[in-house]
Parts: sequence; structure tokens; C-alpha cells
Amino acid sequence: MVTDIKKMKINIFSSLESLDEKKVLSYLILITCIIGLIAQIYSYYNELIFCPNFGDPASRLDSSRRFYDSITPGIWNQIGTVWLPAHMILLLPFTKISILWQTGIAGSIVGFISYLISSILIFKIVFRITKEKFSAFLGWAIYTLNPNILYLQTTAMSEVVFFMFIIITFYFLQVLADEGERMDVVKASFFMMGAVATRYEGWVIMSFLSLLIFYVYFKKKHKPLLYALTFVSTSVAFILFWLYHNWKRYGDPLEFQRGKYSLFRHANAFLEANLLPQKGNLFLSTDLYTKAVLINTGLFIIIIFLIGLILYIYNNRLNIRTIFPYALLILYPFSIYSLYEGQNVILLPNTEPPGFVHSRYGLSLLPAIAIFGGCGYKYLKDMEFFRKLKYGKKILVYSFLFLIFIQIISWTANYPQNIASLAELDYGSKQMYYKIKGVSEFLRENYDGGNILLDEVIIRLLPSCAVPYRERIFPSTWEIGEKALKEPSKYVRWIIIDTEATKEKRNILHYDEVYDKIKNNSDFLNNFKKVYIKEGVEVYKKI
Repeated sequence: MVTDIKKMKINIFSSLESLDEKKVLSYLILITCIIGLIAQIYSYYNELIFCPNFGDPASRLDSSRRFYDSITPGIWNQIGTVWLPAHMILLLPFTKISILWQTGIAGSIVGFISYLISSILIFKIVFRITKEKFSAFLGWAIYTLNPNILYLQTTAMSEVVFFMFIIITFYFLQVLADEGERMDVVKASFFMMGAVATRYEGWVIMSFLSLLIFYVYFKKKHKPLLYALTFVSTSVAFILFWLYHNWKRYGDPLEFQRGKYSLFRHANAFLEANLLPQKGNLFLSTDLYTKAVLINTGLFIIIIFLIGLILYIYNNRLNIRTIFPYALLILYPFSIYSLYEGQNVILLPNTEPPGFVHSRYGLSLLPAIAIFGGCGYKYLKDMEFFRKLKYGKKILVYSFLFLIFIQIISWTANYPQNIASLAELDYGSKQMYYKIKGVSEFLRENYDGGNILLDEVIIRLLPSCAVPYRERIFPSTWEIGEKALKEPSKYVRWIIIDTEATKEKRNILHYDEVYDKIKNNSDFLNNFKKVYIKEGVEVYKKI
């Protein structure tokens, strides 16, 4: 092993091609673990794991914790509506352990495992397609070294979990394309359901993949409808369950899409504030999403991807063995369409109007970029020009490595501004984190029991506050919420409000419903005293 490592230092290409696949994988697993753990440690000690998207990681951890730590525990009672449940269910065994929940490490563990699995399977998918270890290594590097993925895998955000389910699905579909075993369709179906139950983009990919599976087995003249239906069966079953759950629990099967906390309502608020000029404008929608992909992936990686995609299409067309990766590209027109329809929000510093909101949505093409980019080396190497060139292989290898090296330099040259997911934090998310951190630390030191009334959308307490989730009362809490707003002294001992999150000041987003309902409430005014105030956040304790 030591000898192999020394060879790799001398000539990475020769060593990589001479080693068997298991040895290469063992190296890559080790390297991936080291890179991922370095990012984990950096994110933890720089207090970044709770920062993305105004505290979404804390909310996702709480959403998992409340399955058993709640006034009304149980999956059916706490499964929610807008956020799909698979990610929260994966977090369950870790959020059960209080220290992992309170520190956020529960989310980091799931993120790290997802990142590791995805990185290694990207290698295996590209290797299956090309039979070239360097192509597979290139695909692995594009995914594994992306700084936005490296950061997000340290948090409880759902992107890396979604990518894991998608990449596992594509791995089994590639095995199916190579070996034709029916069980591989069943395996792919199960993990596709995981993706469908993690993010709504999975619904689109699942639909397109079912058409490709039908096409593949139609060409093979072997039960195309059976294979397609087998693949979609688990995903469709989940979707039907989700529609039923939303109807039964909220009275609307599409509550997740158009309800109070849906992204559609969120986008409408931006529209009313004239911050959604891309709605109804195909050119602006395309430009905006393309820029989001670019800032999340990097110019030099996009060059590798475009080379690979063009050559992949030219060499394979609709070859049934290599057709499945095309399905990953469906997220490009879908994302543009969602912007065009006003169903989604993305703001970037280099767009009009400028801002920084949901830039991470541009990461959705990363698995496709890694797979097609990795395949690019194989098809270039096989071109007659490079086959005849004396040092053709080495020129290609070092050219690709140079492009990746230049991309890494560009990411680090103006750190963290050139890394979208980190740069976005300075546009409000970090400020919100420190604002909530202050009140969370106060509670950790002073909370001595009793229910707390707060608006969970505005006051996203950090799990480190150590307040049991079952002691938190929200306006939407079953039976108690509305009663606590009318007569708080009877139901709660503490009240937390944000006086800056009023209807007038926060008209674009959700306002503090607790503050709005109790600010003139005589029961509140006569029975509670202020014990904390900072940056508009006030804590009251029952006298």
C-alpha cells in the first residue's frame, strides 16, 4: 500500500490505471472521509452549522426531535406539510440523543454519511459507464471537492440527503442497464422513493426516469410497462400518502404546495414587493438559474461538464445502456419553469434586483455535472487526434487536473465570497443566527421549567437552549395554541416575541404572530414581566 501511494505521487494517471478498483475505492473512501471531516470540524468550530437559510437546520432538527418530544408526539401528528419527511426520519436515531440534537451534530452525521456515499457512488457510476478509472476519479473530484456540498454536508439541510438517494437510484439503474437484473429495478424504486420523500425535485426526476425505463425495455421488447410500473410504484404510493395526509390533516391535499408556509406563498410575498421580475419572463428565468448553477459549481467545472455532455450525446445518442444519466438534466428546465411561473425564489448579487436568497438551488445539477464531466475524459481520449498523439493521455489528464486546480484556486482566492453557500450567510442568515443565539443562551442559563409561547417561524430557538420541545407552544399547537394567545397566563410561563417582526416591517415574510396577538392583551400585560431584550427579541416570564 505504501508503495502504491509513492507511485501515485510520481504519476497519478499510471498509478490509478494500474491499481484495481477496490484499491482505488479504498483510497477514495479514506480521502473523502478526511476532506469531509475537515469541513465538519471547520463548520462546527466557526458556528456555521445552524446558519443556512435563516436557521433551517435548527428547524429540521427540531422537526425530527418532535416526533417523540412534543405535546402530541408521533409521526402522524408531527410529520408536517411543506417539508417532506424522509430527511427528518433519517435524523430520528440521532436527534433522540440530546447532546447530538443540541449541538447540531445529529444533522452533521447524516450529512457526512450522505456525502460519503454519494461521492463513492459517483465514482462507481462513471466507472461503469466508461470503464476508465481516471474518468471515474474526475467525476468523484467534481462532486467531492465542491465547497458548497462540503459546507452543506456539515448542516441539517436536505440537499446532500436528496443527492444521496438520487445517486444511489442512478447507480442501481446503471447496474440494471449493464446486467438487466429485475431486482435492480426494485432497489432503484426504493431509493427513488427516498428522493421523492426528501425534496419535490425528486417527483420530476422520478416521472422522467419512468419514461426512460419504459423506453429501454420497449427497445428490448421485454415487458416495458411492468418495469416502468415497478419503478414508480413505491414513489407513487408515497405521493398518494402525502396528498392524503395533507387533505386529512389540513383540509387541502395541496397544502404543501399552496398553504400558509409553502414556497409558493413565500414567492408571492416577493412578487408583491417587486422582487420577482423573472415571473413570466423566460429569458430572465433562464439567466437567473444559469447564474445560480455557475456560482455554485464554478466556471472551470462547467467547462469540463459541457465538454463531457456534448461528447456524451455525440457518442451515445439514445443508447439504452447509457441513457439514464440524461434524466438528471431535467432539473434544468424544471427549475427555470418554476422561476417563470413564480413558484420559486432565487436572488443573486449579480442579478436584478440584487440579493442572495436560495442560491443553493443552483446545486441541483451537480450530480449531472459530475457524471457527464467525468465521462468527458473517456470520449476525448478515444478521439483519433488524441489516440495518435504521443502523449495524448497525459496531456488530457494534466489538462483536466489543471482545470480542477484552477477552480479550487478561484474558490479560495476570495474566500468566502466565491463560495455561494457561505457568501449568502452574510445577507441575513448569520445575523439571524447570532440574534437567536443570544436568546437561546439566555434560556440555557435561566430557563427553569414551564411552557414557552413563541412563533416558531420567527423565533427559531437553537436546540442548544435545552428547552424540551414539548414545552414549546406555538400559535398552531393543537388545541392549546389559540387558547394561549388569548389567555397566556393560564397556559404558559414564558413568552418570547420579536418586536421587529411586525406586519409593517416584515410584510415580505412571516410576521411574529404571537407579538401581533398579545401586544395589547391585558392578561399578558398584567401577568408577565420582561427579563430579556436584545435586537428586538424580548423574553417575558410569568410574575
